Amino acid sequence: MNKRWPIHSLPHFRESLSSWITRIARQYRMKRKDFIILIYGADVDVVTLNFDPPRDFVNILSEKTGLSCKQVYEMTARGSWWPVPMPLGSKPTNIHSSLIDYSGRK
Repeated sequence: MNKRWPIHSLPHFRESLSSWITRIARQYRMKRKDFIILIYGADVDVVTLNFDPPRDFVNILSEKTGLSCKQVYEMTARGSWWPVPMPLGSKPTNIHSSLIDYSGRK
């Protein structure tokens, strides 16, 4: 039987998944990367967290915080936490390339 974490902040309105995990990690005086490795067994980079987190990772967060998987996914770009502005008439094949195009950075 998995128990919920005794300390975990609720996500803020429109907060990204990586930001929320960082805040939880800080409550345990850990870096985000170390916290993710502890709970998941492997690191998950920020882009993956915010766009397409592994399903089993989302399940762990749901079990440990009491949020539904749907609530966790809503903190990702696919769950619409952050509207990505797109140039008119463009249809990117994936969201990662659209961000690179929009920001001008890789």
